[in-house]
Amino acid sequence: MWLSLYKLYRFSLYLVFFLLLILVCYLSFAPVPALQSSATLESKIKALHETAAVWVPHFDIDDGKLRSQYKNLFEKVENGQELKTEEGQEYRQLYQYLLLEHQPFFGHFDAQLVAITDLGMDQQNNVGSRGVEGHHDHHDESSRHNFVHVEKSYVELEKNSATEKSVFSVSRIKNAIFIYKNLNDILFHVATIPHTKSIHYHSWSGNISSDRKIFESMLQSFKAAQFMEVNSPEYKANIRLALDDYQRLVSISEARVHQHLSPLELKFVGHWGGWQSLTPNIKHKVKQD
Repeated sequence: MWLSLYKLYRFSLYLVFFLLLILVCYLSFAPVPALQSSATLESKIKALHETAAVWVPHFDIDDGKLRSQYKNLFEKVENGQELKTEEGQEYRQLYQYLLLEHQPFFGHFDAQLVAITDLGMDQQNNVGSRGVEGHHDHHDESSRHNFVHVEKSYVELEKNSATEKSVFSVSRIKNAIFIYKNLNDILFHVATIPHTKSIHYHSWSGNISSDRKIFESMLQSFKAAQFMEVNSPEYKANIRLALDDYQRLVSISEARVHQHLSPLELKFVGHWGGWQSLTPNIKHKVKQD
């Protein structure tokens, strides 16, 4: 028994040494991430938006089972065709059902998910009735909670940068990754908004910083699209406005991360939209407008 434990101990040491060697080699040869260009960010954001809004709900959440039952309707959305009012109402309710059924799954990936019971039952919704019955993820508030955590990580990053002058800080790396991770979670919440059943936009009740104004402008545009015919010109115009605001938030975040991190720390953090910030792989080809 003791011999087996000793062999296991030696194997563990060799494994740790091997992994550290790989890490050192990576850090030695990997270039320091530069600020991403506007064109690169626009391309990434468009791909992630379509992944979150269409491809994951249609194909991945339930392996496409609901889509197979309503194939013609779902294919219209995938192909960018405008839905008629009745089609849009049916699609949004099916989409809402799909997200509701798999809500516990999403909670494993985003601790800021906010579920609300019987939202605004006295208010008009976008499918011809009132409110949103049941206990469901309220994407508006979930994305706001993510943004609050982005702001908290900004504060921690700046504070640590001022007090710790070393070229390597686990705290700075952690907060930078959290900023990028929460930005990703924001997009995966708000991208679904135009396809879900909900009520009109309600303004933020807290303090409004310059960054918060950009965030709320983005949220308002997504909420405006929620009350328009799916894939109509007005719908698409509001999506473009929303993604422009989101890109501004990403650009601001990257600039702040680069301002406060050393080249060595940046190698650990990587780009926004990279694997370090737990960005999902983009499996599906983005369709051009």
